[in-house]
Amino acid sequence: MDLFGLQKKGYGRKLLQELELQFEGKGFWNINLCTSEFQAPEFYKKCGFELEFIRKIINIQN
Repeated sequence: MDLFGLQKKGYGRKLLQELELQFEGKGFWNINLCTSEFQAPEFYKKCGFELEFIRKIINIQN
């Protein structure tokens, strides 16, 4: 759902590119991104991010 009319206009990709530029050449090896399944994981893959692991929360109630 695009509540603000900002999707599909390149803003997210541009933000990630600018983030990468801020850290380039400063001794960092990677950028770690935490997201939820509903927050466009396919978008991040298109931008070059790779899935490292999935964290599952199990709610155990007595």
